[in-house]
Amino acid sequence: MLFRSVLFALIGVSSRGEADVLGRALKAAVGQSGGAPPASAQPATASGKSATATPGLMEWAGELKSITLPDLLQLTVRQSPALQNAKLDIAIAEARIQQTWARNDWLAKAQLTGSRVNDVPQGATTINKDLRLGGSADLSRLLPTGGTIDVHVDTQYEFIRTTTVTDTINPLTGLPLVFTGAGTTWTNNVNLQLNQPLFRGRGRALFDANEARATLARDVATLARRIAAIQTVQSVISAYWDLVLAEQTVAITQGSLQLARERLRVTQIGADGGKVPRSEIPAVLQIIATREEDVLNGELSVLN
Repeated sequence: MLFRSVLFALIGVSSRGEADVLGRALKAAVGQSGGAPPASAQPATASGKSATATPGLMEWAGELKSITLPDLLQLTVRQSPALQNAKLDIAIAEARIQQTWARNDWLAKAQLTGSRVNDVPQGATTINKDLRLGGSADLSRLLPTGGTIDVHVDTQYEFIRTTTVTDTINPLTGLPLVFTGAGTTWTNNVNLQLNQPLFRGRGRALFDANEARATLARDVATLARRIAAIQTVQSVISAYWDLVLAEQTVAITQGSLQLARERLRVTQIGADGGKVPRSEIPAVLQIIATREEDVLNGELSVLN
């Protein structure tokens, strides 16, 4: 009640809606003769309304825009934070599922090495050229049984040329004898390695465990999004029909207010003719004040 009183004071409700209506009406009728109506606190316009009447809450709220329930639902679904968060949770869960697919990939690794040495003396022998080239490749993957398989291939190539000076003297030239040699070597290796757990850590269930866990997380996120969507739609539909009910209630209350004002007009005419006691006018004013309060409360319900 305190909130309503303060709100009435802020929007400037007519004196008919203020407290102690009966006392104010009787005070205004003092000094008047016959069935003359009480003096109005504010000048009236040609339409019968107060010249300084304060606009209602509906006018202060601005122009009303109509919207259908399907359009309202589509707008809410697009802008709902809960649905947007649920959509992101599903995308994250699907990405985690894709991360587990790496277990089905083959892992390839390759390495290439090379070296060259020229003119390296080793006692009486000099290595004129030593060229070495090597390469290796590995191909491995996890097996659905929980094991691993690895295929290894490597090759080595070596070319060497040497010169050896002996202590033997050539009788024709008088110089030491010199021997030159060269050779090429190829080495190739192929290895196949298989590792398989026989007890713990084997089997398809363990191999697919991470994907199953990620799939369950995705299903939970999907169900959470459905729940959020259902709750959002329920809230929108409930609020929509609450708004319709509030608008219809305001319309009915406004019609009741108009009837009360018409009753006041008829009562004032009867009082002027002496057919109706003047004591009935304050009661009608009290009814009008109650109807105005009901209209105000209804407008507040619509705006909320």
